[in-house]
Amino acid sequence: MNDEIHVLNQVGIRLVKENTLLSEKSLNKPELLAEFISDIIKDYDREVMCVVSLDAKLHPLNMSICSIGALNSTITTPREIMKTVILSNANSFILYHNHPSGSCTPSLADIKTTDRMSKVGELMGVPMIDHIIVGAHSDEIYSFYEMGTLPTKELEYALDVAEIKLRFRDGEQSAKEYQKQLHI
Repeated sequence: MNDEIHVLNQVGIRLVKENTLLSEKSLNKPELLAEFISDIIKDYDREVMCVVSLDAKLHPLNMSICSIGALNSTITTPREIMKTVILSNANSFILYHNHPSGSCTPSLADIKTTDRMSKVGELMGVPMIDHIIVGAHSDEIYSFYEMGTLPTKELEYALDVAEIKLRFRDGEQSAKEYQKQLHI
């Protein structure tokens, strides 16, 4: 009989409420929300990515700065972006980030992030409504949704095990072939 005691730490994950942002206008319309968030992040001297979690009526639940980067880039990962969205029990979300250069033209990294987060949101059942780029020291914004450049291609789900491809260190194999190898 083993008399050793094994420890498993129990943890809790919670949202921490920070300073409240006050608006003189109701934030119940996308353009008013964009204007409000733009005013907050447009004057940062480096790129900032923030996420706004939305309820089922597309009203904002909260805003979280999920990344502060350098002059012309910020590192964002789905994990950091979705943390607040999931903890907020959000129905959808909008990404915002600034361009300290003042130009709102999306970079290749912006396009990749938008595509990736659109897919992550769809996969998790919490769609990304828009990704908005804010120009520094101006009122200029670029909305992927309004410009018609928001990725809309739906993810393809496998309907049959034969359609699933597994990646191994030495190559790719269908799930069905792998299943046969294991004699399942």
